[in-house]
Amino acid sequence: MTTTRRSPLQVIGLALGLPAATCLGLLALVSWQFDTGDCADSAARTEQLASLRIFSMPPPDARPSRGWKEAESECLDDSGDAWVAVTWQYDSEASRPAVLDHYRAAAGREGWSVEPPDGGAGVPQGPADVCFAKDVEGGPVLLRILFDTRGAFLVSVESSLDGTPMGC
Repeated sequence: MTTTRRSPLQVIGLALGLPAATCLGLLALVSWQFDTGDCADSAARTEQLASLRIFSMPPPDARPSRGWKEAESECLDDSGDAWVAVTWQYDSEASRPAVLDHYRAAAGREGWSVEPPDGGAGVPQGPADVCFAKDVEGGPVLLRILFDTRGAFLVSVESSLDGTPMGC
């Protein structure tokens, strides 16, 4: 029997290489399994929503909350119907009614219509303090104004990826 001597670097390379290759293979398998959802094609819609003028129309005294240098976006497809949301959080000393009045006027000028937060059913379906809707390039979009904490509020724009209307 002939033995082959391996240098310490070869042994270390094999010791690190095999587990790394295995991990990469598993990662590729997991990515393929979970990233083939509808969210894989959400970048264009997310960018479109993030560019809506309503995000550049906060109340005069509002400023992005600490740590909010840009909008946060997410795509969710865990319920079967994929949808995207783009959100900004603002701090403001203005009262809730003043912030809501501001967005009612701003949204109205931009073509948004007020939607009942209960979808017309009489029972609220979500936490939005006010909700608006409009079509953006043929797809329905929701605008929600939510009060997260005292002195802060969220402006969220949401859309399904397949064009299915979403209720407030």
